[in-house]
Amino acid sequence: MVRVIRPLGAPASLSGIEMLSLDALRGEHTRKAVAYWSKVRKTQPLPLLADFNPAEIQDLLAHVVVLDAAGPTPEFTFRILGGETKQMFGIDLTGQRLAALARCGQDFYDGALKLYGGVCERRTPLAVFGDLSGAGPEALTYEAVLLPFTREGAQVDRIIEVVDAVPREEA
Repeated sequence: MVRVIRPLGAPASLSGIEMLSLDALRGEHTRKAVAYWSKVRKTQPLPLLADFNPAEIQDLLAHVVVLDAAGPTPEFTFRILGGETKQMFGIDLTGQRLAALARCGQDFYDGALKLYGGVCERRTPLAVFGDLSGAGPEALTYEAVLLPFTREGAQVDRIIEVVDAVPREEA
């Protein structure tokens, strides 16, 4: 199951995906990422990429997925995957287009396209809860927050996603 959470005041659905308040985030990394996004956004609708300083969030970098969003119907390319994120999902898509996710299953790719496209369309953060494969006490769920950035303020040019693993019994 995947649940999507949204900022207060955002639309209550994203093409049938359940959306909740960003207040539902529990992970240390995801909460810190939202606070940083809000800080660099200032009073603008979207934070500028020029204001993003990775040195200010060094402890989050192992947990990031950075996607470039190019064009009016964005084509997404994985720019960076942090080491913890690669390990958690067991895949390194650095430099590949989003379509590479189809090898994980068409439903997985379609869901990712819907989420990333929704961030670009709505120009607001979204967060996702989902199950990682596995069973037993080591099985985890994850939460991820997808944060939009812009080069010039008009459209989303980059999405910085921060992923946290959460023990299943706490999910």
